[in-house]
Amino acid sequence: MLHATDLYGSLMNIIRLHSNTIFKNMPRVVTIGAFDGLHLGHQDLIGQLSLQEDKLQKDKLAPLQRTLITFEPLPHEVFMAQAHIARVMQLRDKIRCLQDLDAIDELVIIPFKKDVLAISADDFVQKILIKQLNTKILVIGDDFRFGYKALGDYKLLEAYAKQGYFELIRIESRHLLGERISSTRVRRALANADFAQIKALTGREYNISGRVIHGRKLARTLGFPTLNISLRHRNLPLRGVFNVKAVSLDAQHIEYSGLANIGFRPTVDGVKSMLEVHLLGGITGDFYGKYFSITFLNKIRDEQKFSGIDALKKQIEQDALQANLYAKINKI
Repeated sequence: MLHATDLYGSLMNIIRLHSNTIFKNMPRVVTIGAFDGLHLGHQDLIGQLSLQEDKLQKDKLAPLQRTLITFEPLPHEVFMAQAHIARVMQLRDKIRCLQDLDAIDELVIIPFKKDVLAISADDFVQKILIKQLNTKILVIGDDFRFGYKALGDYKLLEAYAKQGYFELIRIESRHLLGERISSTRVRRALANADFAQIKALTGREYNISGRVIHGRKLARTLGFPTLNISLRHRNLPLRGVFNVKAVSLDAQHIEYSGLANIGFRPTVDGVKSMLEVHLLGGITGDFYGKYFSITFLNKIRDEQKFSGIDALKKQIEQDALQANLYAKINKI
């Protein structure tokens, strides 16, 4: 069992689920899902955990452990027909966001592998929800499906609820401007670099966090040293050059204005998607091994392949001018 503490000191348990995982023997209010992007619809589900806990405490019943179950990797990344679908949020960022929400006590991560794929819906309910987690209240979305071949649905859960195993609460989807809020919609907004739409769908600015790693140091030779941010999952829907805000994830939480490129760097024959961030104002230092959160503010241009290094350098100079002007106007 791991413990995660956010920037403000809140604490939640993080547990990777296995068949022999032993949980504390206490009743739980549980929600389940991929929660990719943690949009406002997801937050409605999560908010219900605290509402139900408060309700039972008023009735002077035993306190409930607020538990969120998710999967890693995400289900669509396992099925070959859907593997091309980009993820909105890395696990690290999902954990940070859940900490900021401060609405759960326990995060249970199910490794989505072949043995999990083979679990029937009934076994999932009986062995995981009832036996391992002692679920007393289950909160689900209106499109939730689970188990082998996604055969588990609301009707199956309702049958268990009617037998008294747990109380079942179904939350309807939230809509914005007449369209359902979903991870697909957030993904589409990211692909279009529509950051205002992303904030409307999720309630926050879009950011990616990661550790600074060593790169080829080519940008340094061009006069624009960068933080190379490790991306564990490289299939992200965002591509191009952006104005960003970089915040160090340490005790100091220093904030910097930045110019970022996320993509494959075609001019230098890059083969892996990378996030590179140049800190404006001539700021340099030994940042290797440190963690940063990168917030995307607006898009400058698409990533493109230039005729050579000189042409690339000239374009970066233009990008930096735009980024400095943007930072000055917006007082970043």
